Amino acid sequence: MIKQIICVGLCFLCLGWNIPMEKEEHAIYISVIKIKHEVNQPEATVFMRVFADDLKSALQNKFGYESISEKPTFCSDYENYINRYFKKQFTCLINNSTVDYQLSNCERTEDVYQLEFIMDCPEKWNSAKITAPFFMELFPNQSNVVHLENGTTKRFGRATKGNELLRIRF
Repeated sequence: MIKQIICVGLCFLCLGWNIPMEKEEHAIYISVIKIKHEVNQPEATVFMRVFADDLKSALQNKFGYESISEKPTFCSDYENYINRYFKKQFTCLINNSTVDYQLSNCERTEDVYQLEFIMDCPEKWNSAKITAPFFMELFPNQSNVVHLENGTTKRFGRATKGNELLRIRF
């Protein structure tokens, strides 16, 4: 009887060692975007907070670089790639016209990059369409929460895989 118990125990132990371990993942996949536009101004500011490792993974995936540095110069080293990636993965139409934006500030705070873009836009807003599928090509559970301020009017939305387009009226 004791031999049988030891044999069964060894079988479980061996089976346990043969089970492949899964890759460790985040508890959540979320980014926050705030678009702030003062009424009658030709520019708006887009603030994004994204996890540092997600941004690095997205840039590696998009541009094919095996090693993207985690040096303090990450923002300046990869500014062009950050702009190119988000121009494809984050679009804004204001009053049915596509608006252009450029990265103006990038700063790492702990595990998060705080990105700031300056967006050229119409002075008066009637509607906005925001498409925000960034990072979803790698992380299907990604949620991108959008907070839009146009003067004193505030709107909120959440983009998820399969529901990447937000339509907002003012």
